[in-house]
Amino acid sequence: MDNLLAYVKDQIQPDAVMWTGDSASHDYGHQSLNETVTEVENVTEHVLKGVAGIPLYSAIGNHDAFPQDMIQANPELNEAIQGWAHSWDPLFKDDKQKADFMKRASYSAPLRSASDKDLPLAKVISLNTIWCYSSNYENMGFAKDPEGTL
Repeated sequence: MDNLLAYVKDQIQPDAVMWTGDSASHDYGHQSLNETVTEVENVTEHVLKGVAGIPLYSAIGNHDAFPQDMIQANPELNEAIQGWAHSWDPLFKDDKQKADFMKRASYSAPLRSASDKDLPLAKVISLNTIWCYSSNYENMGFAKDPEGTL
């Protein structure tokens, strides 16, 4: 992974990076809460170091929660997210982004260029699509979009 990130940073030299999650193991049914938290924290550390200096935006993946594919309407109740959320603090540019993520596991942010300037009229929207996943049994009782996010 470090070689990939070095290649992205040094050779591709993107204006920004969108990291789409799914950092924990895909060993369905055999993954523990502690393994999920540790794996997301470890991958986060490598990604933050690997693309340091490039604006980085993230989205939660369905394997980043525990049990996988399951996020309640309130992500603050998911023990895995609570366990690794602190490692994403450097990704949020302000308290509102962090609060939105902790409330919905989604957020929006101005798109920044590599020179750390906001791009006019450009915004990144990081959606928690697990809410829409038909096998997310935590949300089976909800007939509508929680919080009106979508």
